[in-house]
Amino acid sequence: GAVSGAGSYVGGIAGRVQNTCNGDYTATFSNNKNTAAVVGNGNYVGGLIGYQGSTGYSSYPTRYAGLIVSSCQNTGAVSGKNYTGGIVGYAELLQKLSASVNSADVGGADYVGGYIGKAADAEVDLITNGGGVTVTGRGYVGGIAGYIGAIKNSTNNGAVVSIAVIIEESESRAYLGGLAGYATGITNCTNNGDITEVNVGRYVGGIVGYLSLYNNAAVDGNVNNGAVSGAGSYVGGIAGRVQNTCNGDYTATFSNNKNTAAVVGNGNYVGGLIGYQGSTGYSSYPTRYAKLTVSACVNSGAVTGGNYVAGILAYGAYAEKSGSVWATNGNSGLISGTGPSGPLYADLA
Repeated sequence: GAVSGAGSYVGGIAGRVQNTCNGDYTATFSNNKNTAAVVGNGNYVGGLIGYQGSTGYSSYPTRYAGLIVSSCQNTGAVSGKNYTGGIVGYAELLQKLSASVNSADVGGADYVGGYIGKAADAEVDLITNGGGVTVTGRGYVGGIAGYIGAIKNSTNNGAVVSIAVIIEESESRAYLGGLAGYATGITNCTNNGDITEVNVGRYVGGIVGYLSLYNNAAVDGNVNNGAVSGAGSYVGGIAGRVQNTCNGDYTATFSNNKNTAAVVGNGNYVGGLIGYQGSTGYSSYPTRYAKLTVSACVNSGAVTGGNYVAGILAYGAYAEKSGSVWATNGNSGLISGTGPSGPLYADLA
C-alpha cells in the first residue's frame, strides 16, 4: 500500500527503527519488501526504513547497538527531502547492508541514495541499483548512497542527477557519484549509468564524488561505463576528489581502476579517473602528509575540461611521482583542456 507522510520519519516498513539494549547486541532487518510509493514531505524517508537510531547500553551509556540489513527489496518510488533512500533514509548505527535490490526512482534534496541517504560508518556489499532507475537530489547524491562508509562488490545501473548545489565553506558543492556522493572506501564496484550535474558544484565522479581515504586504504577494481558530466570543477571518471587522511606514515593505493566513458567538466581539475588528489597533515606532524600511489589504471574515454585535464589524474598534490609507477597506467582517450593537460597527469605538486 502507498505510504504518504505529511512530515518526517516515513518508511514503507517502518518510519523509525530504534535499537535498545543492555549488552553487545546487533539487531537484524532481513527479507523485507516494499512495492508501493513512499512519499514524505519532510526528512528521513526510506523505501523500507525512514530513520534508524540506537540507545546506549544501560551499563555502558557510550556504547550502542547496531543494525544489519540484508536481502531486502524496494520496487516503489521514494521521494522526500533530506536523507532519502530506496532502502534507508538515515542510519545512525547501520553496520552493514547487503544482498538487497532497489529498482525504483528515488528523489530528494540533500543526502539522497538509491539505497541509503546517509549512514556514515556503514558497509555496503553485494547490492544492485536497477537499470531505468533515476536518483535525483541536490548535494550528497549517489546511485547507492549519498553519504556512506565503504562500498564493495556493488553496481549502479541507473542515472544519477544533481539538480542544485549546496554551500559548504563558501563553496558550491554537489558531491555526486554513480555509487556514492561521499564515501571512505570503494572496491570492485561498477557504474553503468550516466552522471549529470547541472549546476556549478564541485566533486562529481563516475563512482564517487568525494573519496576520503584513511591510512593505507586501497581503492581497487572499480569500473565506470557511464558518461560523467560536471558543470563545475573536480570531476573524474572514478572520483572527483580523493583526499588522504592519516595519523602516521601511510600511503593509500589506487589500482586496477578503469574508465571507458566520456568525462566532461566545465571547470578545472578534470581526470579520466581522478580530478584532484589532496592530503590532510598528520595530527602529530601537521607538516607531513599521506601519499597516494596510482597504478595499473586505464582510461579510454575522452576527457574535456579547463585547467588541469588528464587521462588518469588531473592534479596530484601528494601523489607518488615515480616514473616506473606511472608507466603501469594507460590512456587512449582524447584529452582536451584550456590549460595544463597530459595523457596521464597534468601536474604533480
